[in-house]
Amino acid sequence: MERWNRDVDTLSAVLSDESGVKGSCPGLVRPSDAYEVQQIVAQCAGLGRKLLPVGEQTATTGAAVPQDDWVLSTRKLAGVVDVDPRRMLVEVLPGTITAEVKRVVAQEGLYYPPDPTSENECSIGGNIASNASGARTFRWGMTRPWVEGVEVVSGTGQTQTF
Repeated sequence: MERWNRDVDTLSAVLSDESGVKGSCPGLVRPSDAYEVQQIVAQCAGLGRKLLPVGEQTATTGAAVPQDDWVLSTRKLAGVVDVDPRRMLVEVLPGTITAEVKRVVAQEGLYYPPDPTSENECSIGGNIASNASGARTFRWGMTRPWVEGVEVVSGTGQTQTF
């Protein structure tokens, strides 16, 4: 796998999250678009390799800690793609920092209520995956009710929209 980084110092950055759990991985890749993600996932599936997608690794659960998995970082898959104030929708990439989503929608007169305490460090993809919450949950609910849809790459490398 020519695009995989196997540098020990680089890999050490993805071997733990805020839980303190330590892991191991044989390689790391940082795709920059959905097509690259599809190719990487399909390649791993074809080779029977475990692949763990990770974002900012701010969780305290250990779920983003590789256990001999190959790691796919979503950090380059970041940015707000579109804001539609009329429909009150925003399209974002999974590696986008949650506070950035809030800032961009606020500029359009919108409000994104979910407020994980690590919103300045955590990614929206991780929020959706973990159904993140915060103090505003009592009034506004957790993350998933605020998600209209997601486009995912399945374990075979196919894109699906839900």
